[in-house]
Amino acid sequence: MLTKGALQNPYAVLAICLIVIILGSVSFQKMKVDIFPDINIPVILVSTFYRGLSPTEMEGAITLRFEQQFLQASYIEHIESQSLAGISYIKVFFQPEYSIDAAQSELTSLAYSIIRLLPTGVFPPSVYKFGVASLPIGLLTVSSDTLSEKEMRDLAYFTVRPQMASIPGISTPPVLGGKVRQITVFLDQQRMLARGVSPSEVVKAINAQSAILPAGDVKLGDLDYYVYSNSLIGVVDQINELPIKVVNGSPIFVRDIGTAADSAAVQTSIVRVNGRESVYIPVTKQEGANTVNVADGVRARIPKLTEIPAGASVKFIYDQSLYIREAISNLQKEGLLGAALAGLMIYLFLRSAKAALVVSLAIPLSLTSALVLLYM
Repeated sequence: MLTKGALQNPYAVLAICLIVIILGSVSFQKMKVDIFPDINIPVILVSTFYRGLSPTEMEGAITLRFEQQFLQASYIEHIESQSLAGISYIKVFFQPEYSIDAAQSELTSLAYSIIRLLPTGVFPPSVYKFGVASLPIGLLTVSSDTLSEKEMRDLAYFTVRPQMASIPGISTPPVLGGKVRQITVFLDQQRMLARGVSPSEVVKAINAQSAILPAGDVKLGDLDYYVYSNSLIGVVDQINELPIKVVNGSPIFVRDIGTAADSAAVQTSIVRVNGRESVYIPVTKQEGANTVNVADGVRARIPKLTEIPAGASVKFIYDQSLYIREAISNLQKEGLLGAALAGLMIYLFLRSAKAALVVSLAIPLSLTSALVLLYM
């Protein structure tokens, strides 16, 4: 019946085929392209850091408290946790029908509601969506023969990363590698004992004398002046001149019991690219973003980066979109080859050019209509 209707209305069939080709081309251009299909398993990762605690202490003081708090969340399937030295990881698995955005919002509220119950000095928890989209689609490396590791990390974190954040669909986690700048006061134990100064007194004195505090306002006539108390330390050497306390009428300064220096925090990761010291930014995509479009956006943005000093280079490596492009290219070649071979076989056996043409066109039309349905 369909065959008879098609033979009686050839122009209608031709119009339908043209519509399918147009819709298929548009769907192919707009369809999300990725290595893995979308897997709807809402998983949230909550990580908390507190240096100095053993795995057992992290579990008792932080992990267990968060786990008990997260039991109040909706649609929980199960919870997994891991406690390491100074690190707590908690994975919360939700039912597939629950929105991952709602899950992240709910866990964030629950996590921050018990911060006051955690040990003093613990870093606020970080709440992330965890899944296939969390895997990097490439690495953005920053290297230089003239900059130090601290300078390279600062360049990547404060210059490169903010300029990349405006690319549609991109997500840029923190920088890995390099050294984090840190102002350190190196204390001399013998001099501290001789003057009766404890480390806590040094910390308290520096914090109290390096702060911005509102001091109110002063109204003079018709004008109202705001008064600010800014005692932030601008030069490292000024820390050495800060008084800690007074003993027998004589002030004890930081320089009397130690030395302040512009140093770096303990390095926890080392990155080398082709044997050169470097830093890198993992490039991930947001949920629903197109891997190929994000990778193209990164490559297009690199030449437009500003404030990059001479001697520094920014490169995009381990680009996962290359594998996707190759797979799509192979699919197109194999589809055309299959259509051509099928048409050739029909022509050889039936000796009919019309039948061979119909078969050769039927395969691309079928694939095009499938693209329309997939996009919908």
